Amino acid sequence: MNLLTSFPTTNHSDADWNSVATAVNAWRGRLLHDFAQAEEAVSETLLSLAQDPRRGGDVNLRHLVGQRFQDLQDVLGTGGPFAKEGAAAGDALTTFRGYEKVRTVLCHGSGRISLDRRGRWVLLMRILTFRGRQAERTTHAFEQETAETLGREIAQSSRRLCAVLGQVVGAVGS
Repeated sequence: MNLLTSFPTTNHSDADWNSVATAVNAWRGRLLHDFAQAEEAVSETLLSLAQDPRRGGDVNLRHLVGQRFQDLQDVLGTGGPFAKEGAAAGDALTTFRGYEKVRTVLCHGSGRISLDRRGRWVLLMRILTFRGRQAERTTHAFEQETAETLGREIAQSSRRLCAVLGQVVGAVGS
């Protein structure tokens, strides 16, 4: 018996595949949008803090997004020049930074979509990184149900971070 034909299969039309690809790309796009909003809020916050006449000189305005998150954490954290105003932002910033690996995979990985037997999509993302001049190839699987939950968590975390950073900017400006 041929193993491949011993299980029931579902025939999917091109229209089905197109709708699945559209759904996966929409999910990925929403997450990239949420990351971009948080990154913009971090950058705008740094720029605003850098304008402060007394403490702004201590604010770095570096090129890479990861560096900006770290710089903001440094100036808002304990011992930082804006620690008083940024005390409430620490948790939101730390929580959002917990999704940095997901961001890297979604931004820089290439994907392949599959369907399980229930018709739910699975996105396999491959990414090549370099660590200590050594190639590191990894694959990450996003199953539809957990991916949708992850998407809601990231959206919520992004909104929270943006709101808290708006409060920080308001507190520094007053």
